[in-house]
Parts: sequence; C-alpha cells; structure tokens
Amino acid sequence: MLTLISFHFSGIGLESSILFAQEGANVLLVDINIEAVQGATEIIRQKQPDAKVLAIRADVGQEEDVKAAVDTAIKEFGRLDVMVPSIPSIIFAAMFNT
Repeated sequence: MLTLISFHFSGIGLESSILFAQEGANVLLVDINIEAVQGATEIIRQKQPDAKVLAIRADVGQEEDVKAAVDTAIKEFGRLDVMVPSIPSIIFAAMFNT
C-alpha cells in the first residue's frame, strides 16, 4: 500500500504518517516546506526503521504540483492507494467551494 500525505509537520499529519508506516505502508510526504517533511521522514524512520518513506516538495494548492506528486508516487512505488489531506486550509477551502 502507498499512502500520500499532504503534510502538516505536527499533529494528524505526522501521527497518521507514523501509523501508516507501522502498518507497512510506503509513505510519500508532501509539503511546500521540504525541511519539515524531511524532518518528519527522519522521525518516522526512527520509530519504524524498515519504513519506506519519501519526502517531496509540492504546493498542494497548485494542481500541477498535486499531479506531479501523484506521478512521483507511481514512479517510486508503483501505485497510489490512499491520499490524506492533513492540512486544515485544504479542508476549509473545500467546504467553502461547495
């Protein structure tokens, strides 16, 4: 299983990343702040040393960046099974755009 998580370095983004990795999922962390997701990658690897975790920079508010993230997921891991939008602004934007 591959999980793509649009990231927020603390809270639900980090914790869900850790849980997916503990369950054996490959995890692709995505955020505009590459340092944050690289730091999260290290935390996940400390907690789950065998985890396959990749961090990439992408602005999830930009359609082309999201497409590139999905393409990276497929290229690196062969597929994409789950997407977790853990950034609150995305949730609020979706609520107000309906």
